[in-house]
Amino acid sequence: MSLLELNTSRLQSQDRLSAWSAAIDEAFGPFGIARDDPEQFHGRLRVERRQDMRFVELSYAGHGFRRSRSDVARLGESYYSLLRPLSGRLLHIHNGEEHILEPGRFYIVNNGSPYDTMARSPYRTFGLAFPPAALETRASLLKPFYELHAEPNSPRYALLDGFAAHFAAGRSEWSDREFDRLSNQLLDLIVLAVIEPGQGIAANETSARTAHRERALRHIRGRLADRGLTPTSVAEACGVSRAYLHEIFRAGGDAGVEETIVAERLDRARSILTAPGASAMQIAAIAYRVGFSDPAHFSRAFRRRFGCSPREAKWRAGEPSLGQ
Repeated sequence: MSLLELNTSRLQSQDRLSAWSAAIDEAFGPFGIARDDPEQFHGRLRVERRQDMRFVELSYAGHGFRRSRSDVARLGESYYSLLRPLSGRLLHIHNGEEHILEPGRFYIVNNGSPYDTMARSPYRTFGLAFPPAALETRASLLKPFYELHAEPNSPRYALLDGFAAHFAAGRSEWSDREFDRLSNQLLDLIVLAVIEPGQGIAANETSARTAHRERALRHIRGRLADRGLTPTSVAEACGVSRAYLHEIFRAGGDAGVEETIVAERLDRARSILTAPGASAMQIAAIAYRVGFSDPAHFSRAFRRRFGCSPREAKWRAGEPSLGQ
Protein backbone atom coordinates (compact mmCIF):
# COMPACT_ATOMS: atom_id res chain seq x y z
CA MET A 1 0.00 0.00 0.00
CA SER A 2 1.43 3.38 -1.03
CA LEU A 3 0.97 6.58 1.00
CA LEU A 4 0.98 10.28 0.07
CA GLU A 5 0.56 12.80 2.87
CA LEU A 6 0.84 16.59 3.23
CA ASN A 7 -0.25 19.19 5.78
CA THR A 8 0.46 22.74 4.57
CA SER A 9 0.28 24.16 8.10
CA ARG A 10 3.67 22.56 8.74
CA LEU A 11 5.27 24.54 5.89
CA GLN A 12 6.46 28.10 5.53
CA SER A 13 3.68 30.30 4.13
CA GLN A 14 5.60 31.02 0.91
CA ASP A 15 5.97 27.29 0.22
CA ARG A 16 2.41 26.19 0.87
CA LEU A 17 0.78 26.80 -2.49
CA SER A 18 3.50 25.14 -4.59
CA ALA A 19 3.74 22.13 -2.27
CA TRP A 20 -0.05 21.75 -2.18
CA SER A 21 -0.33 22.00 -5.95
CA ALA A 22 2.37 19.34 -6.41
CA ALA A 23 0.71 16.96 -3.92
CA ILE A 24 -2.72 17.38 -5.52
CA ASP A 25 -1.23 16.78 -8.97
CA GLU A 26 0.50 13.61 -7.78
CA ALA A 27 -2.62 12.29 -6.07
CA PHE A 28 -5.34 13.27 -8.55
CA GLY A 29 -3.77 14.65 -11.72
CA PRO A 30 -3.60 18.24 -12.99
CA PHE A 31 -5.79 20.92 -11.39
CA GLY A 32 -5.77 24.69 -11.28
CA ILE A 33 -5.91 26.16 -7.76
CA ALA A 34 -7.76 29.43 -7.18
CA ARG A 35 -7.11 31.16 -3.85
CA ASP A 36 -9.99 33.35 -2.75
CA ASP A 37 -8.62 34.02 0.77
CA PRO A 38 -4.82 33.75 1.11
CA GLU A 39 -5.08 34.29 4.86
CA GLN A 40 -7.28 31.21 5.24
CA PHE A 41 -5.34 29.07 2.76
CA HIS A 42 -4.86 25.60 4.17
CA GLY A 43 -4.71 22.05 2.86
CA ARG A 44 -4.33 18.61 4.38
CA LEU A 45 -4.18 15.45 2.30
CA ARG A 46 -3.68 11.78 3.01
CA VAL A 47 -4.02 9.24 0.19
CA GLU A 48 -3.46 5.53 0.68
CA ARG A 49 -3.54 3.36 -2.42
CA ARG A 50 -4.11 -0.37 -2.59
CA GLN A 51 -4.57 -2.02 -5.96
CA ASP A 52 -6.87 0.29 -7.99
CA MET A 53 -8.56 1.79 -4.92
CA ARG A 54 -7.51 5.07 -3.30
CA PHE A 55 -8.56 6.00 0.24
CA VAL A 56 -8.63 9.77 0.54
CA GLU A 57 -8.76 12.09 3.54
CA LEU A 58 -8.92 15.69 2.33
CA SER A 59 -9.50 19.04 4.03
CA TYR A 60 -8.93 22.55 2.73
CA ALA A 61 -9.97 26.17 3.05
CA GLY A 62 -9.35 29.50 1.36
CA HIS A 63 -9.21 28.12 -2.17
CA GLY A 64 -10.89 25.96 -4.79
CA PHE A 65 -9.98 23.66 -7.64
CA ARG A 66 -10.58 23.87 -11.37
CA ARG A 67 -10.17 20.95 -13.74
CA SER A 68 -10.17 22.44 -17.23
CA ARG A 69 -10.52 20.63 -20.54
CA SER A 70 -6.77 20.84 -21.03
CA ASP A 71 -6.29 19.33 -17.56
CA VAL A 72 -8.58 16.46 -18.55
CA ALA A 73 -6.56 15.93 -21.74
CA ARG A 74 -3.39 15.62 -19.62
CA LEU A 75 -4.99 13.34 -17.04
CA GLY A 76 -3.00 10.14 -17.01
CA GLU A 77 -5.52 8.15 -14.97
CA SER A 78 -9.24 8.92 -14.93
CA TYR A 79 -11.32 8.00 -11.89
CA TYR A 80 -14.65 8.26 -10.09
CA SER A 81 -14.87 9.29 -6.43
CA LEU A 82 -17.31 8.30 -3.73
CA LEU A 83 -17.30 11.28 -1.35
CA ARG A 84 -18.69 11.52 2.17
CA PRO A 85 -18.26 15.09 3.50
CA LEU A 86 -17.50 15.24 7.21
CA SER A 87 -17.69 18.99 7.83
CA GLY A 88 -18.10 22.26 5.94
CA ARG A 89 -19.78 22.87 2.60
CA LEU A 90 -18.34 22.71 -0.91
CA LEU A 91 -19.65 24.28 -4.10
CA HIS A 92 -19.24 21.92 -7.06
CA ILE A 93 -19.94 23.21 -10.58
CA HIS A 94 -20.17 20.94 -13.62
CA ASN A 95 -21.53 22.03 -17.01
CA GLY A 96 -23.06 25.11 -15.40
CA GLU A 97 -24.94 23.06 -12.77
CA GLU A 98 -24.19 23.95 -9.16
CA HIS A 99 -24.26 21.42 -6.35
CA ILE A 100 -23.54 21.91 -2.66
CA LEU A 101 -21.69 19.03 -1.03
CA GLU A 102 -22.38 18.78 2.69
CA PRO A 103 -22.30 16.22 5.52
CA GLY A 104 -25.01 13.59 5.77
CA ARG A 105 -24.89 12.59 2.11
CA PHE A 106 -22.83 10.55 -0.32
CA TYR A 107 -21.71 11.95 -3.65
CA ILE A 108 -20.33 10.12 -6.66
CA VAL A 109 -18.28 12.33 -8.96
CA ASN A 110 -16.61 11.69 -12.29
CA ASN A 111 -13.23 13.37 -11.82
CA GLY A 112 -12.32 12.75 -15.45
CA SER A 113 -14.47 15.64 -16.73
CA PRO A 114 -14.12 19.44 -16.34
CA TYR A 115 -15.49 20.95 -13.13
CA ASP A 116 -14.86 23.62 -10.48
CA THR A 117 -15.04 23.50 -6.68
CA MET A 118 -14.90 26.17 -4.00
CA ALA A 119 -14.96 25.61 -0.24
CA ARG A 120 -17.67 27.82 1.28
CA SER A 121 -16.13 27.12 4.71
CA PRO A 122 -13.30 24.89 5.93
CA TYR A 123 -14.20 21.66 4.19
CA ARG A 124 -13.28 18.10 5.17
CA THR A 125 -14.23 14.88 3.40
CA PHE A 126 -13.43 11.21 3.18
CA GLY A 127 -13.43 9.60 -0.23
CA LEU A 128 -12.76 6.47 -2.24
CA ALA A 129 -11.42 6.81 -5.77
CA PHE A 130 -11.53 4.03 -8.37
CA PRO A 131 -11.24 3.60 -12.18
CA PRO A 132 -14.34 4.41 -14.30
CA ALA A 133 -14.38 0.85 -15.65
CA ALA A 134 -15.24 -0.37 -12.16
CA LEU A 135 -18.65 1.30 -12.51
CA GLU A 136 -19.04 1.19 -16.29
CA THR A 137 -18.99 -2.62 -16.28
CA ARG A 138 -21.85 -2.57 -13.78
CA ALA A 139 -24.09 0.22 -15.09
CA SER A 140 -24.48 1.99 -18.42
CA LEU A 141 -24.99 5.67 -19.23
CA LEU A 142 -23.46 6.93 -16.01
CA LYS A 143 -23.87 10.60 -15.17
CA PRO A 144 -20.92 12.72 -14.00
CA PHE A 145 -22.54 13.54 -10.65
CA TYR A 146 -24.80 11.68 -8.23
CA GLU A 147 -26.13 12.57 -4.79
CA LEU A 148 -27.46 10.16 -2.19
CA HIS A 149 -29.34 11.62 0.78
CA ALA A 150 -29.31 10.11 4.26
CA GLU A 151 -33.08 9.82 4.21
CA PRO A 152 -34.80 8.35 7.30
CA ASN A 153 -34.86 4.56 7.14
CA SER A 154 -33.04 4.55 3.78
CA PRO A 155 -31.65 1.00 3.42
CA ARG A 156 -29.44 2.01 0.49
CA TYR A 157 -27.69 4.76 2.44
CA ALA A 158 -27.35 2.72 5.63
CA LEU A 159 -25.92 -0.29 3.78
CA LEU A 160 -23.43 1.76 1.77
CA ASP A 161 -22.43 3.84 4.79
CA GLY A 162 -21.77 0.86 7.03
CA PHE A 163 -20.02 -1.23 4.40
CA ALA A 164 -17.77 1.61 3.19
CA ALA A 165 -16.79 2.52 6.76
CA HIS A 166 -15.82 -1.05 7.71
CA PHE A 167 -14.09 -1.66 4.38
CA ALA A 168 -11.98 1.49 4.76
CA ALA A 169 -11.19 0.87 8.42
CA GLY A 170 -9.68 -2.51 7.61
CA ARG A 171 -7.96 -1.51 4.38
CA SER A 172 -4.48 -2.44 5.58
CA GLU A 173 -5.61 -5.64 7.30
CA TRP A 174 -7.59 -7.43 4.58
CA SER A 175 -5.77 -10.16 2.71
CA ASP A 176 -5.39 -9.59 -1.03
CA ARG A 177 -8.19 -12.06 -1.68
CA GLU A 178 -10.47 -10.41 0.88
CA PHE A 179 -9.65 -6.95 -0.42
CA ASP A 180 -10.49 -7.92 -3.98
CA ARG A 181 -13.83 -9.43 -2.97
CA LEU A 182 -14.80 -6.55 -0.72
CA SER A 183 -13.84 -3.98 -3.37
CA ASN A 184 -16.16 -5.63 -5.86
CA GLN A 185 -18.97 -5.86 -3.32
CA LEU A 186 -18.56 -2.17 -2.47
CA LEU A 187 -18.78 -1.24 -6.13
CA ASP A 188 -21.96 -3.27 -6.45
CA LEU A 189 -23.39 -1.31 -3.51
CA ILE A 190 -22.40 1.96 -5.16
CA VAL A 191 -24.33 0.93 -8.26
CA LEU A 192 -27.33 0.20 -6.05
CA ALA A 193 -27.02 3.65 -4.52
CA VAL A 194 -26.76 5.68 -7.73
CA ILE A 195 -29.71 4.08 -9.53
CA GLU A 196 -32.40 6.71 -9.89
CA PRO A 197 -35.87 5.87 -8.53
CA GLY A 198 -37.43 6.01 -11.99
CA GLN A 199 -35.15 3.29 -13.29
CA GLY A 200 -36.37 0.70 -10.83
CA ILE A 201 -34.57 -2.24 -9.32
CA ALA A 202 -34.76 -4.44 -12.42
CA ALA A 203 -32.25 -2.32 -14.33
CA ASN A 204 -29.88 -2.38 -11.37
CA GLU A 205 -30.29 -6.09 -10.85
CA THR A 206 -29.39 -6.70 -14.49
CA SER A 207 -26.22 -4.60 -14.24
CA ALA A 208 -25.15 -6.18 -10.94
CA ARG A 209 -25.74 -9.71 -12.28
CA THR A 210 -23.82 -8.89 -15.46
CA ALA A 211 -20.90 -7.63 -13.37
CA HIS A 212 -20.88 -10.81 -11.27
CA ARG A 213 -21.07 -13.01 -14.35
CA GLU A 214 -18.20 -11.19 -16.09
CA ARG A 215 -16.08 -11.44 -12.95
CA ALA A 216 -16.82 -15.16 -12.70
CA LEU A 217 -15.90 -15.69 -16.36
CA ARG A 218 -12.59 -13.88 -15.86
CA HIS A 219 -11.85 -16.14 -12.90
CA ILE A 220 -12.74 -19.28 -14.87
CA ARG A 221 -10.68 -18.32 -17.91
CA GLY A 222 -7.66 -17.53 -15.76
CA ARG A 223 -7.73 -20.92 -14.03
CA LEU A 224 -8.71 -23.47 -16.66
CA ALA A 225 -5.68 -25.65 -15.91
CA ASP A 226 -6.75 -25.96 -12.27
CA ARG A 227 -8.52 -29.32 -11.92
CA GLY A 228 -10.01 -28.05 -8.67
CA LEU A 229 -11.98 -25.40 -10.56
CA THR A 230 -15.62 -25.94 -9.57
CA PRO A 231 -18.77 -23.86 -9.19
CA THR A 232 -18.05 -23.73 -5.45
CA SER A 233 -14.51 -22.41 -5.91
CA VAL A 234 -15.73 -19.83 -8.44
CA ALA A 235 -18.47 -18.67 -6.07
CA GLU A 236 -15.99 -18.34 -3.22
CA ALA A 237 -13.55 -16.35 -5.38
CA CYS A 238 -16.31 -13.96 -6.48
CA GLY A 239 -17.78 -13.53 -3.01
CA VAL A 240 -21.26 -14.84 -3.88
CA SER A 241 -23.22 -17.93 -2.95
CA ARG A 242 -23.16 -20.98 -5.20
CA ALA A 243 -26.92 -20.73 -5.63
CA TYR A 244 -26.69 -17.11 -6.77
CA LEU A 245 -23.84 -17.95 -9.13
CA HIS A 246 -25.95 -20.67 -10.76
CA GLU A 247 -28.85 -18.23 -10.97
CA ILE A 248 -26.92 -15.52 -12.82
CA PHE A 249 -25.45 -18.06 -15.28
CA ARG A 250 -28.83 -19.65 -15.97
CA ALA A 251 -30.57 -16.30 -16.51
CA GLY A 252 -31.72 -15.89 -20.09
CA GLY A 253 -31.21 -19.56 -20.90
CA ASP A 254 -27.40 -19.41 -20.79
CA ALA A 255 -25.25 -22.42 -19.87
CA GLY A 256 -24.78 -23.24 -16.21
CA VAL A 257 -21.50 -22.82 -14.33
CA GLU A 258 -20.27 -26.40 -14.79
CA GLU A 259 -21.21 -26.38 -18.48
CA THR A 260 -19.43 -23.05 -18.89
CA ILE A 261 -16.25 -24.38 -17.30
CA VAL A 262 -16.24 -27.37 -19.67
CA ALA A 263 -17.04 -25.20 -22.70
CA GLU A 264 -14.24 -22.75 -21.86
CA ARG A 265 -11.78 -25.62 -21.46
CA LEU A 266 -12.80 -27.11 -24.79
CA ASP A 267 -12.57 -23.73 -26.55
CA ARG A 268 -9.08 -23.23 -25.11
CA ALA A 269 -8.09 -26.75 -26.21
CA ARG A 270 -9.27 -26.11 -29.77
CA SER A 271 -7.26 -22.87 -29.85
CA ILE A 272 -4.16 -24.81 -28.81
CA LEU A 273 -4.82 -27.64 -31.27
CA THR A 274 -5.26 -25.32 -34.24
CA ALA A 275 -2.36 -22.99 -33.41
CA PRO A 276 0.85 -23.11 -35.49
CA GLY A 277 3.31 -25.60 -34.06
CA ALA A 278 0.64 -27.77 -32.40
CA SER A 279 1.51 -30.82 -34.50
CA ALA A 280 4.23 -31.87 -32.06
CA MET A 281 1.91 -31.78 -29.04
CA GLN A 282 0.25 -34.89 -27.67
CA ILE A 283 -3.55 -34.87 -27.34
CA ALA A 284 -3.30 -36.07 -23.73
CA ALA A 285 -0.90 -33.25 -22.85
CA ILE A 286 -3.36 -30.70 -24.23
CA ALA A 287 -6.20 -32.29 -22.27
CA TYR A 288 -4.23 -32.02 -19.02
CA ARG A 289 -3.17 -28.47 -19.89
CA VAL A 290 -6.77 -27.25 -20.01
CA GLY A 291 -7.85 -29.03 -16.83
CA PHE A 292 -9.15 -32.44 -17.95
CA SER A 293 -7.96 -35.38 -15.85
CA ASP A 294 -9.02 -38.05 -18.37
CA PRO A 295 -7.91 -37.74 -22.03
CA ALA A 296 -10.66 -40.13 -23.16
CA HIS A 297 -13.32 -38.01 -21.50
CA PHE A 298 -11.73 -34.95 -23.10
CA SER A 299 -11.94 -36.51 -26.57
CA ARG A 300 -15.60 -37.43 -26.14
CA ALA A 301 -16.52 -33.97 -24.89
CA PHE A 302 -14.54 -32.38 -27.73
CA ARG A 303 -16.41 -34.42 -30.36
CA ARG A 304 -19.79 -33.54 -28.84
CA ARG A 305 -18.96 -29.82 -28.96
CA PHE A 306 -17.18 -29.53 -32.30
CA GLY A 307 -18.31 -32.59 -34.31
CA CYS A 308 -14.83 -34.01 -34.71
CA SER A 309 -12.14 -35.56 -32.55
CA PRO A 310 -9.20 -33.52 -31.22
CA ARG A 311 -6.89 -35.45 -33.56
CA GLU A 312 -9.07 -34.56 -36.58
CA ALA A 313 -9.16 -30.88 -35.56
CA LYS A 314 -5.39 -30.91 -35.23
CA TRP A 315 -4.95 -32.58 -38.63
CA ARG A 316 -7.34 -30.18 -40.39
CA ALA A 317 -5.50 -27.18 -38.98
CA GLY A 318 -2.21 -28.49 -40.34
CA GLU A 319 -3.58 -29.61 -43.73
CA PRO A 320 -2.10 -27.56 -46.62
CA SER A 321 -4.51 -25.39 -48.57
CA LEU A 322 -4.97 -25.85 -52.32
CA GLY A 323 -2.73 -22.88 -53.03
CA GLN A 324 0.26 -24.36 -51.23
